[in-house]
Amino acid sequence: MALIAGPKNAFFDESGTHDQSDMVAVGGIIGSYEALARAELEWGRVLKTRKGVEFFHFTDFMAREPPYDWPKTDKGQTERDNFIERLATIVSETTTLGVAYGIFKADYQELLLSLRREFKDIYYCCCYCCVESLAKWERKFTRPTLPKPLEFLFDQKPGYEGYMTKIYYEVIKKVTGNDLFGNMGFGNKEKDVPLQMADLIVGASIRHFRRQKKYGLIVEPDRLIKRLNARGRMVTFWLDKDILLRYNQYAKPRDE
Repeated sequence: MALIAGPKNAFFDESGTHDQSDMVAVGGIIGSYEALARAELEWGRVLKTRKGVEFFHFTDFMAREPPYDWPKTDKGQTERDNFIERLATIVSETTTLGVAYGIFKADYQELLLSLRREFKDIYYCCCYCCVESLAKWERKFTRPTLPKPLEFLFDQKPGYEGYMTKIYYEVIKKVTGNDLFGNMGFGNKEKDVPLQMADLIVGASIRHFRRQKKYGLIVEPDRLIKRLNARGRMVTFWLDKDILLRYNQYAKPRDE
């Protein structure tokens, strides 16, 4: 398993833009080069404990698709739980910060047309919130300190590279006046372990957002979210209908 190619310290993934999912989420991890290099080695050791697993994919894991098809026995479930919790521990212990934002597609469609035009689309909206949250963190908090500049690697999606590049550079112009944000590029989740870590953050966050929608915003986080956030360094935010309606109120004068 190859170590990180190139100087990247911010790895981001998305979910829901290419399928019939009810929501779109964007999220990822920030970490020092040294910590993420260590994470890659530890990640590889965990993957080797399960025969046939060459890289981690959250959706396949949750669906118990081979090679994640542990027997549905007490022993099999224990092995499965230990596998995902060890990966989550690596994320918690080696990342400086984890972030994820999600929006249900039905809620997004209730935004005024003018605001949807400003956001461009739901993916842009989630990306904007992620990048803006990093800028706010850097301005308001002294710990943990974000590495500078943030050099981004996004999971490569066929046909989306040009669009994502445009979004990234448009967004950082809007939210930053300092040296926090650097350049960006694209990687392959099958080869870049930190993108697999980002995939875990996004997948776990979507599960949490759906539980929030069903049971309320203050629902108890599940074991996976708790493990990922063991050091209190995860920023996960469901942009619910109430928050989007506040955006609507802000946009109304421009529509009238």
